[in-house]
Amino acid sequence: CAQSENALPYQIPQTIYIGDNGRLVYPLDTLFFHLSNGIVSLDSIPKTEEIIIHRVEVKDASLIVDFQPFRTGAVRLPPILIEDKVIDGLEITVASLIEGKDAAVLSPAAAPVNAPGTLWIIVGGSLAILSISGAALFAVLRGSHVFSRFRQKMRKRRAIRNAERSVKRIKLQVEKGTLPAAAALSAASVELRLFLENYCGINCRSLVPVEFLSLTFSETAMPDESYTPRYFAEFFTRCDTLRFSGKNIAAATVHDLIGEVETFIRRAAVTLRRTPR
Repeated sequence: CAQSENALPYQIPQTIYIGDNGRLVYPLDTLFFHLSNGIVSLDSIPKTEEIIIHRVEVKDASLIVDFQPFRTGAVRLPPILIEDKVIDGLEITVASLIEGKDAAVLSPAAAPVNAPGTLWIIVGGSLAILSISGAALFAVLRGSHVFSRFRQKMRKRRAIRNAERSVKRIKLQVEKGTLPAAAALSAASVELRLFLENYCGINCRSLVPVEFLSLTFSETAMPDESYTPRYFAEFFTRCDTLRFSGKNIAAATVHDLIGEVETFIRRAAVTLRRTPR
């Protein structure tokens, strides 16, 4: 369907330069009066390098075309399909600031170019976000467990320091003769019970020797397999037997029993230092 002689198309604005956005209003003839207002799909409109069609609309019995030209002079619009009819032959006039032989044809605007390094910035930012998210997730899932292990280790270190000072004081008092043998064994027994409680987390201060046989110590808490519940039950039995025997206790015996306590504390300290964090 060619342009009707009675139809008077007009462009807005009247003077359009290369690259400007403009509008062409074309009154439709009676063949199109039945059309309702609406947007015409651009899929059926051919693409050209001279002009870009941005929007086509039927409104109030007129065809409205929004465009952007890239050539001066008379520029013909591509055919426009409305239902089963083709509107062809529509033209616009494009002015140029440079007339005559120097008039030029502009190319459509090129796609924006990313600044150098943009890809690396995006990738780096994404990796940073993933790393931070992973660290936060680890802190939520594992943080309490790690903190609990840290507190346990600090508690054991404190128990070792306190026990080492106490045993050293008992040995010094025995050597000076200011602490009787029975009292020294009693003090050594108490310190060992306190150390086991603070180091292993087991309340054993009020236990009689035979009750130690029912305890269970963590394998990682003991320096080696020789320190079993039976060992501690026998140690406290020996101390109690000597204390309540009513006989004189040899200084060497007191020294050996205190030495056992001291050795256990020292070996526990070594084991703790080797324990992974």
